[in-house]
Amino acid sequence: VGLIDRKERTTGHKTNFNVVRRALKLVVDDMDDNNPDDIAYAYSHSGYAPLSVRLVQSALGAGWKAQEDLLKQLPGPAIELTQ
Repeated sequence: VGLIDRKERTTGHKTNFNVVRRALKLVVDDMDDNNPDDIAYAYSHSGYAPLSVRLVQSALGAGWKAQEDLLKQLPGPAIELTQ
């Protein structure tokens, strides 16, 4: 069985969007329209929660350190600043 990997068009590097999508629950299939309790409901009732929103929720809940492996899956540099 072969797997098809998505690649970024500009760089040719493989992306791990499916890993991130599942881990952060970017797509919510079983929303309760009568009692919505997920940010995904606010986006046109589509069941999609933006990545930026899920990252903030994750940081507020468990902190960045708890999501370090997941953050490594995202493209671009990662830095940590302490004030």
